Amino acid sequence: MIRAVRASAVGAIAAIEDLGLLRVPDSLPVFDGDLNDALEIERIAGDTRSIANIVEDAPVGNAIRAAERLGCVVLPMESELGRHLGLSLRVDAVPVIRVARSAGSADDVPGDRQRFTVAHELGHLVLHSGLGQPVSPADATRREQEAHRFASSFLAPGDAIMSDLDLLGGRVTLNTLSKLKSKWGFSIKAFVVRFRQLGVIDDDQARSLYKQISSRRWNKHEPVDVGGEAAVWLPKALAKAYGSSSMRAERAAREHADLAWTYIDRWTQWATDGSSKIAAVTELQPRKRQEQASIATGDAPVILLANRRRG
Repeated sequence: MIRAVRASAVGAIAAIEDLGLLRVPDSLPVFDGDLNDALEIERIAGDTRSIANIVEDAPVGNAIRAAERLGCVVLPMESELGRHLGLSLRVDAVPVIRVARSAGSADDVPGDRQRFTVAHELGHLVLHSGLGQPVSPADATRREQEAHRFASSFLAPGDAIMSDLDLLGGRVTLNTLSKLKSKWGFSIKAFVVRFRQLGVIDDDQARSLYKQISSRRWNKHEPVDVGGEAAVWLPKALAKAYGSSSMRAERAAREHADLAWTYIDRWTQWATDGSSKIAAVTELQPRKRQEQASIATGDAPVILLANRRRG
């Protein structure tokens, strides 16, 4: 399954090149700090927010579009990879994120988990560039934890959420966490982890909150629905190059990329009801390119799995 998702990503980048679509320049920062220093990871997450034009101390309005503004090609996955919701890799130095679709409904991948997956994958691309494959299970686990820390800081910057918590009375309760989730699009369970990271609560308080979450059966379906997100760059680029006619785009795919339309439809299909969208949506502002070391080893792009489903 992972091999198929990887091959699909490689094919997508080849098709984008063959069709002459103009990509948003890669502006992902290159981490040059100490991965053992959590504050350094928080710093680079803040820098990444700034480059993505996210207002300081404000929620990330749309994580997928933030990744696109940073130059990532974000493609949907038709299903999860086991218990994983996404992966990231570089194809010919192009950063690619694959993420499970979400309609934000009770029967689908929750929107908050989809958002965290995207931020987690950004963390891998920023933090682990040039490191190659993990050398051991312990190394792989450590990288997952580092990407988790990056994602938490990217979506829920410490000073901002602590300020909001103070406005809500300063106590970390399920009620206050639900209110914070409605603003930040960050899950209640993730907020427990985040406030533990920031030293606002201790292990005993965290365990108590987890027990309350479990007793209310929130492990899989939390209150406060967060809507699913979708990429806009590829549909917009196709519409700009070939107009609104899917027939013209399909003809171009066959002539220039020797590609059946079903592949492109799959890469632009974010609706979970099977409907297709090939249309311009919002303007993506290109950024100045920065050199980024590839995390590929040899000819094979490194695949970084992300964000196991919890519960």
